[in-house]
Amino acid sequence: SNHLFLRLILAWACAAAFTAPRTAHGFGGSAKPGRTTERKPPVLQTGDLVFQTTRGRLATVIMVASKSKFTHVGFVVRTKRGASVLEANGPVKRTPLRRFIARGVGGRVVIKRLKGGLSAKQKSALVRAGRRHLGVRYDARFMWSDKRMYCSEFVWKAYQRGLRLSLVEPQLMGELYSAHN
Repeated sequence: SNHLFLRLILAWACAAAFTAPRTAHGFGGSAKPGRTTERKPPVLQTGDLVFQTTRGRLATVIMVASKSKFTHVGFVVRTKRGASVLEANGPVKRTPLRRFIARGVGGRVVIKRLKGGLSAKQKSALVRAGRRHLGVRYDARFMWSDKRMYCSEFVWKAYQRGLRLSLVEPQLMGELYSAHN
């Protein structure tokens, strides 16, 4: 079957290949729940992965299948105008970072960066690969194709096609579910 589900939400959050830039309240990580003082958010770079927890029926399905608290992922694109997130949410699109953060539960995200970061050339290649999918519709059935995409599939394909970097091994949805039960 074509029902592939990328374990990105679970695997990337814990992957040894990624580090967590300095975190702050409102950005997940080390800030404790209920803390009212905000620290300066981390300096984001193009290619940083941005994870969040969302609500809704689809989010529940993703949490059950992946056994992860994260239900959505995109990657940061920095320009002179500021930071935005390339993501598959509705169609693949570029969302201002503040709007992306506000959509998550509690306005919190977790940011992960590839160890060593990306060179300027790699950042450009990643963004070009991601932009090729702009407008592609969301795939709530988790079918592996370029006609529709879900969030972790989009991020995986951008990294694979732009940088020739396979972040995790895709798994069938049933294999992922059985591995956790």
